This record gives sequence, structure tokens and C-alpha cells, in this order.
Amino acid sequence: MSLHVPPAAPGPICPTLVADVHFLQVRLRHVNCHRTLPRSSTRDGGAGTAINLIPRSTHRNGPRMETVLVGTLGAEPQVITLATALLLDQGALARVVAVHTDARFPPIADALPALRAAFAEAPAAPPLECVAVDVADTLTPADLDRFADTLFAVLRTHLAANRRIHLLLAGGRKSMALTGLSVAQLLLGPGDHVWYLHSDEALRHSGRFWPAAGDAVRLVELPLAPPVAVPPRFTPAVAAASPAAARQALGAAEQARLRHFVEHELTAAERAVAALFAQEVMTVDEAARRLGKRRKTVTNQLTTIYSKLESYFGLTPDVGTKREFLRRELGARFGDVGAESHEAMEKGSGHR
Repeated sequence: MSLHVPPAAPGPICPTLVADVHFLQVRLRHVNCHRTLPRSSTRDGGAGTAINLIPRSTHRNGPRMETVLVGTLGAEPQVITLATALLLDQGALARVVAVHTDARFPPIADALPALRAAFAEAPAAPPLECVAVDVADTLTPADLDRFADTLFAVLRTHLAANRRIHLLLAGGRKSMALTGLSVAQLLLGPGDHVWYLHSDEALRHSGRFWPAAGDAVRLVELPLAPPVAVPPRFTPAVAAASPAAARQALGAAEQARLRHFVEHELTAAERAVAALFAQEVMTVDEAARRLGKRRKTVTNQLTTIYSKLESYFGLTPDVGTKREFLRRELGARFGDVGAESHEAMEKGSGHR
């Protein structure tokens, strides 16, 4: 089952998957190269128009990271060849990796040999590698877990080799695309891309594997999470053995970050104030009485706590948001420093 988006009136494409997409419209007539595909490039062996495959662009600023296309294979193998041609028009591809379910079962039993034949007929195409998922289909949670584990391993291997990733999620079932997107969020970052393919009905029904001049085919980029200070390829997720282990590692890292904030970013006096507001709903006057401090002292310390929360975690300036974050995300952390907070309250922290 292919994930082509059917032609539609102008407007957002696939709103359930794409919040803000931009189109990479390929102008095949501008391709600059010297080798071409064979004319026998249709799925049924019929004649097709010769199309250049040598990358148009070159690296002007010295060597750059290798780039690999990793795509999911479904009933329409031309999804991968079309994407390969579009990406080659933008730059070099070191290789193409097709991730597929068990080739003994349809539709992969037909699609995989056809895909291999299409690459074999195109000597200018990058090497093709096929990686099987040990499931007949992706219909159950267990099947999708197997698929996620395999895709995770493939992406992690290429990231470890310091390659940039183009992940194509246009082949196979929609459940594969959604699962693939969740895996991408764990590993991919700036410089990597996730794509969806859109082509018109005429090209889909032609059976041609490689695009010709004038074909309506384009890649639609699916946005990943906004860039963070540390790209995913440098986080514990890449060292994990599976998506589940990666999520666990990231969760542990986030818990360590929360703990570090409580234990090292806040002073003992600030922890005493934060502990009260994290664990109970109270006014500043009530907190001042509980702590034996002046109201102004508690107000100033609370302002400092909120400022540190905003800076450390990237929270909005809204005080209500920061107070809710303090209660929901950090409340349990103050149990570990309860004794210290109690001692600070007893001493009054010297700010009476």
C-alpha cells in the first residue's frame, strides 16, 4: 500500500502528518550530467524516456558528509526510485537502503525484485541495499515494534558512520510511516530530512520507475522537532539498542536534568521556598509564615526561582505556567532534599 497523496486543490497536503511543509519541485530539464538511464525503465519493461542520474550539484566548500536515502518499501517500488532521482538532482547519494517486510509474502514478493531490477538497469544509480523486517505485515503492535527496531538499527548504523539521512516514508502502510516518524524523532536532527512523495495519477499508472521531463512528482518534507542544543545523534539515544531503550535513555537523561536543577541550580534557601510551592497550593504570606521569613524575602526568592526555571528549561514567561511546571515536573524531586529544606527553614536562611 503506497502513501501517495492524491492531487488536490491548493492548500495544506496531508494535514494529519504535516504542520508546515515546503515543496522541493524538481526541474529535470536542468539536470547537468553525462550518463543516463536505459530506456527500458518501466515496471513492465516498456520504453521510457532516458533521464539523467548523475548529481547536478557539487560540493563547493570541500568534502562533506556522505548522504544516504533510507526508504520504506511497499506495493509500489517506484516510490523509492523516483525519490532517488529527485534527491540525486539536489546532490550526491552514497547509497539507497530499502526497508521492507518479509519478501516471501505479497506485495513485497513482487515489489522487491522489481526494485532490484530497476537499480540494476541504472548504472549511474547509487548502490541499493535491502533490509528485511522479520514480519509478514505491519498490522499488530508487535509487528510495528519489529519494524521500529529494524529501522532504528539502520538509521543508527548510518549515523554512527557520520552520514546524513534522507528518510522516505512514502512506501508501505500508513502505520509504517507513523512509526517511522516516531523513530526519526529519536535519532534525526539538523541536516537530516524526512520525506513523503507526491506524484500525479498519470505517473503512478505509467509503471515507470524513473521520472521523465514534465512529470508531476515532488518530495514533501515532514518537519522534525525543532532543533535543540544537542542534536539527537549526540545523545544517549544513538547508543541504545532499540527505540524502547532509546526512549528509556532519554527519559533517564531528562530525570537527571530535573534532579540537577533542584540540587545544583537552586540554593538551599530557594529549595525551601520551591519545595513548599511545588508540593502545596499556598499564598506568599502563608509560605512566609511557614518559613519564618519576611514576605518580601519569599517574593524575591520565588521570582529568582521562576527566572531560573525559564532560563534552564526554556519555559514561557507566564508565571502560572512556571508554577504549574514546578508542581507537576519537580514536585517529586523535593522529597530527595526534604531534610535540607527543613534545615533551611529552621535556620530561616538568614533572611528574616
